[in-house]
Amino acid sequence: MNNKKLVAAVALLPLGLLSLTACNNDQTKPQVSENHQAAVGINNLLQSQPVHAYGYSQLRKNLQELEDAQAHGTVTTAFFYNQAVQNPIFSCPSIGAPIASTTELTNPQQAVSNSDTQSSWATSIGQMDPTGVYTGNSTGTYIMCVGKDGSVNPVYWEGFVATVFGPAHWDNNAKQIVIDGPSGSHFTGLNK
Repeated sequence: MNNKKLVAAVALLPLGLLSLTACNNDQTKPQVSENHQAAVGINNLLQSQPVHAYGYSQLRKNLQELEDAQAHGTVTTAFFYNQAVQNPIFSCPSIGAPIASTTELTNPQQAVSNSDTQSSWATSIGQMDPTGVYTGNSTGTYIMCVGKDGSVNPVYWEGFVATVFGPAHWDNNAKQIVIDGPSGSHFTGLNK
């Protein structure tokens, strides 16, 4: 579908919705008038300023690269902070992105439905995890820290965590994280 057809279809959508709402006997005339004015305004904006269509998106590319790094693992450095304290209380070389403690491999909800001759309904209820427990809400994060001997030690933290995709250190004089080298994953810069 080319852009002109897309703009025309999107522009007509509010008018179609207006027609449906105008059919509703419960609506008052002022509401119908307001809906019509809103539809006309949206139509005018879409014709004079159509939604852009791009052949390339740097945002999409970077999200794909981040997803690749999360899936395949990469060298990272994690810094652990207490609220309102500038310096981190701990840092470590790490593997991959931080993992929220509530992240699961299975859906924590299960669909339940029922129907009979009178009615039918569906809802979702809690489902036990494969480990035999139910998860709750948490602000915790797991970081896969790497020890000096190369061993991986998960660290759980409920404070703020900053993770750099690559080797980094805390500069106590500048009070900031300094990146020391490239990530093990490939990330692109601006594509012009």
